[in-house]
Amino acid sequence: MLILNLLLAAFSFLSPVRFEVFLAGNFGEPRPNHFHGGIDIKTQMVEGKPIHAIGDGYVSHVSVNKGGTGYCIHVRHPEGYTSVYAHLQRFSPVIEARVKREQYRTHNCDVELDLNATDCPVRKGQVLALSGNTGASEGPHLHLEIHRTDTWALIDPLEMIPDLLADSVAPVAKAFMAYPISGGNFCGEKEKMRVDFQGDSVTRHLTAWGKVGFALNADDFMQGSYNRCGVRHTSLLVDSVEVFSADMNNVPPALHKMVNIWGDFDYYYRNGEWFLKSFIVPANTLPMLSADKNRGFVLFNEERDYHLSYVLSDFFGNTSVYRFTVTGVPGRVDSLEESTGKRHLADTLTVWRDKDNVITLDDGELTLPKGVLLAEESKVSAVKRPARNGYSDIYTFSDVALPMDGNAEVKLRLHKMPEDATKLYISARERNRESYVKAEYANGWLSGQVNSAHALLQAAYDNQPPQLTVTSSALNDSLHIITISLSDGQSGLAHVEGYVDEEFVLFERVNKTNRMICKLEDTPVRRKGTERMCTVVASDCCGNEARQSVSIVY
Repeated sequence: MLILNLLLAAFSFLSPVRFEVFLAGNFGEPRPNHFHGGIDIKTQMVEGKPIHAIGDGYVSHVSVNKGGTGYCIHVRHPEGYTSVYAHLQRFSPVIEARVKREQYRTHNCDVELDLNATDCPVRKGQVLALSGNTGASEGPHLHLEIHRTDTWALIDPLEMIPDLLADSVAPVAKAFMAYPISGGNFCGEKEKMRVDFQGDSVTRHLTAWGKVGFALNADDFMQGSYNRCGVRHTSLLVDSVEVFSADMNNVPPALHKMVNIWGDFDYYYRNGEWFLKSFIVPANTLPMLSADKNRGFVLFNEERDYHLSYVLSDFFGNTSVYRFTVTGVPGRVDSLEESTGKRHLADTLTVWRDKDNVITLDDGELTLPKGVLLAEESKVSAVKRPARNGYSDIYTFSDVALPMDGNAEVKLRLHKMPEDATKLYISARERNRESYVKAEYANGWLSGQVNSAHALLQAAYDNQPPQLTVTSSALNDSLHIITISLSDGQSGLAHVEGYVDEEFVLFERVNKTNRMICKLEDTPVRRKGTERMCTVVASDCCGNEARQSVSIVY
């Protein structure tokens, strides 16, 4: 044990910040389509805090505005781990110089590049960057991840950084969900039922018969922070015997979308609350889950009280227990064929994970390839409504949010043809967000790949260029800034390039705005003190282009 502790001490990493740590989010929180892959360290509500390398190694990867991480750095460590620092404000000068070269080489401010071990070595504690609020961040913080370099599996950073923070607050459960299976019932009902906890127990009388699965809605909290975090350890016990357990650590990169099948995805989609299942369906292969021979399902087949309890604990061992009693009361248990048959309505269709599925409704069609669905089977209803002056009707091919691991193909018949078919695309609207889907036209049909069967889908047309405004300001003799304002309310912006007298200059995004700026003294363009022409070209996803020039003296 002494030798093991010495080895762990030798390989331990340091905190990436030099102030008291509080978390805005912890490792493994369930999110749509992924688990939260790291910890979010609060930066005292400001940007610009120094961010330090947690250990010796070298910068292996750098990216700007790729995948929601904003300014991001990867450091590979000789112990077999890679640390990731995201939502940064700016890089250290050495890293910044390499990024700038790549941006000018590609004529793009959004880049990513891989580095060799000799390109940018770092020492433990060395400043890598300044903290920020870039990318998909909703406030100033540092997102820190630690991966196993060989498999890229995610490790809870608290495992690797001893004494990073203190926590004495136990997790808190809010409610559980009961899922009668194969014709069983819970409190006389055949459909799932939510039950809220009153303190650490349930006051109402609960009954069941047949097979029932349970799911839990719970959060972890930490002193000094109002944020809700994910629960590290969860166990479900029946009559003091564990039937299910989860330990959120070591998440394989290929299995992130399994969160949608572990959690009740449709309930989250509609209500914004995750209920994580305490049973394991066949499609769920997450290695951090374990269950008894019944895969965590509880069989109520005796007329007696069953004593159930949830035991929740965080990384620091703070533990809470929630208890409830379910009385076995005999009732009719339908066969699987009877119970599923009852749900076949005239306008419903069963889709299967192990088959190719085609959902057709008038002039729309969605193909779900074999294996793309995570649930073994689901019952869906497709809905169509007319679009006023639209190029197609508006379709939703599933009335429930289907957890998917891949894309489906959608085909929409056009009601009218635009002047230029290359400007057509598919609009996908979901949770008040509209997304551009690249589409191809052939023989009156528009087809494309979508990752949601629940989205509102319709054919759209964009032949209008982005809105572009270019302004120039010389604050003093040494600081000349070109500012551009951009927007595109249809297919969305795709690319922006700027030139001074036909020489490329880099425009960088102003965080959380629709503006980009170019500081001319940071570009290769040399000052002449003469009149020059600055030209900006912006294009959208349908290839429409806006161009504007301004005269400057530089």
